[in-house]
Amino acid sequence: MTEENEADEVRRFWKRLGLPGLLDVHTHFMPEQVLRKVWDHFDSLGR
Repeated sequence: MTEENEADEVRRFWKRLGLPGLLDVHTHFMPEQVLRKVWDHFDSLGR
C-alpha cells in the first residue's frame, strides 16, 4: 500500500465517522541520553 492510498483510506474512515478530521497526538518515552541526542539533532538544523 502506498502512502497516498493509506491517506485516502484514513480520510474515508474519519469521514464515515462524521468527524471533521483526525489529530495524531502521541508521546515518546526514551532514556535521557537518547533524548539529548534527538534534541541535538533538531538544534543543529537551525531555524
